[in-house]
Amino acid sequence: MIIHGTLAFIKHENKILLIKREKEPYLGYWGLIGGKMEFGETIMDAVIRETIEETGLEAKFKRVTAFLNEVILNKKNKPNMQFILFICEVIIKDKNFRHSREGMLKWFDLKEVIDIKDKVIPSDYKIITNINKFEKTVHIEASLDQDYRIIDFKIYI
Repeated sequence: MIIHGTLAFIKHENKILLIKREKEPYLGYWGLIGGKMEFGETIMDAVIRETIEETGLEAKFKRVTAFLNEVILNKKNKPNMQFILFICEVIIKDKNFRHSREGMLKWFDLKEVIDIKDKVIPSDYKIITNINKFEKTVHIEASLDQDYRIIDFKIYI
């Protein structure tokens, strides 16, 4: 199965907005705001729609910072699921989100994200801790085992 989606990197006053997922995959993990693209939808429209749906925040698309090809392997080390994700920087006017049915929302500073590393979606963690280095759009390849542990993660600039 291949899933196409967008992730929103939402930053306000040096804090990053994350969501604690309430469904699989990554149930119980903190991660970037986002979700599946709808058929025929543009990347810009998808990331704005997902931001509004999950946070209630009025958002404006700024740029695609990265695209990620993430493959989840099964116990036999064969591909089981694949995510093609566009990581987008979005700008918000107000930091006051509304609660989401998708999961709990919380603003984190970078140190707090580092402190909860084991509770953050592994590829999202790598993106969050490296995104300030992305001056232009980058390509990321990642493979994870069936327990969502990173086997390989490469950033191509």
